[in-house]
Amino acid sequence: STGKLAFAKERKGIAIFKKKKRDYSPKIIPVAGLEHNLGTTTLCLALSNYYHSKLGKSVAYVELNASKQISRLHKHLCFSIYPEVTFSSLVSILSQPFDVFILDMGVLSPSNWGEFFRYKHQIVIGSVIPWKCFVFEKFIDDINKKNKTMDSIILLANLGIKEQLQKMNRKHHLSISAIPFLSNPFLITSDNFDFFERMVRQL
Repeated sequence: STGKLAFAKERKGIAIFKKKKRDYSPKIIPVAGLEHNLGTTTLCLALSNYYHSKLGKSVAYVELNASKQISRLHKHLCFSIYPEVTFSSLVSILSQPFDVFILDMGVLSPSNWGEFFRYKHQIVIGSVIPWKCFVFEKFIDDINKKNKTMDSIILLANLGIKEQLQKMNRKHHLSISAIPFLSNPFLITSDNFDFFERMVRQL
């Protein structure tokens, strides 16, 4: 890591050292909901907290949506935040030395679709309740029309019961996981560790 010295060569009895270059490859995780009020920001904060508090990673939460909700929480967070970020300023933020960047992109739309799929993995949140599942199915149809695969996408459902989730998975041959109830994203209990561990393994 940065600061460590690696032996380079020896000349005239004097050891000469070179600084070892840091192998910096941050994890960039964009998260978006398929509609409003699906708990996208709550999940982003909880995932940031998990990476920082449980896994000991340096984390930056980046607010890439118009909600402007996060700035007032700044003093309560144990990880870094970048509120009200625009796409034009994102490049400079992603050059900062963090292990993990969580990109809260709000609702997935044509305006942020390209940026959302720029990265290796994505997290998409939808609902599988009967009168809302058509939004999930439209997203799946859009992915197929654009000749994309679902391999890079982690699909999560925040509303719906177990039977509805199983029905959706069978119908589309998918693996949508249910988001557990997160009453406080800054206090993740051991009951939810399995959920976050499974998600982190996929990222």
